[in-house]
Amino acid sequence: MHEPLLTASTPTELSRAGPPNPLVTGPPMAGSPMSGSPPRSPLAGPPTNARRRNAPRPNTPPPSRRPGYLAGAWVLAFVAMHVYWFAGGRVGFGDQADPIPDASFGLFGLAVAVSFALGAVVPFAAVRPWGSRLPRWMLVTALGIGCALLTLRGLAGLADDLLRVTGIADNGLTGLTWEQTLGSAHPSARTLWSGRAIDAYFTLGGLLFGLAARSCRAASREQRPQ
Repeated sequence: MHEPLLTASTPTELSRAGPPNPLVTGPPMAGSPMSGSPPRSPLAGPPTNARRRNAPRPNTPPPSRRPGYLAGAWVLAFVAMHVYWFAGGRVGFGDQADPIPDASFGLFGLAVAVSFALGAVVPFAAVRPWGSRLPRWMLVTALGIGCALLTLRGLAGLADDLLRVTGIADNGLTGLTWEQTLGSAHPSARTLWSGRAIDAYFTLGGLLFGLAARSCRAASREQRPQ
């Protein structure tokens, strides 16, 4: 014997049945007659929010390695200049008689050569594959310190010369006379411009080290897992 089917075919029976239970029936599906939205085509693809989450990130060019190479080349050139000066060369000092005292040649020359040789390692380590063994924060910090020291040295020299030439301060920032710093109370224009060129070269080195530090920092950010 079959049990009768439970149907609500009349308005009276529908009113007695009450409203549908949302926990049982759930919300209307998109595209159904009760949802009020048009049916979704199977060719429409995933929803907009899903497409935004899965959208590929724009390709950004990798940081340039050129500042690191230029900073390393700057150090190597300065090392070569010091070797030339300690060997007796005088180009870059103008008419100064003894720009580098002979008594300090051994210890001072060795210290300068070693310091600049080590300084050349840091910029190249920031751009060469073998430098990946070193922590990036260490390289960025070393390049930043080099930038600060070189910039301070170069700008201080240029400011010292400007104060002397304009007459604002006869002894510049250091408080030393021309004779104490250059060995002559009245240095020639060649000597003065040689000193300015060296100060400008220090400033250039500070700029290159700063750019190398910025590039190295940007590269370390790209290597971090997203």
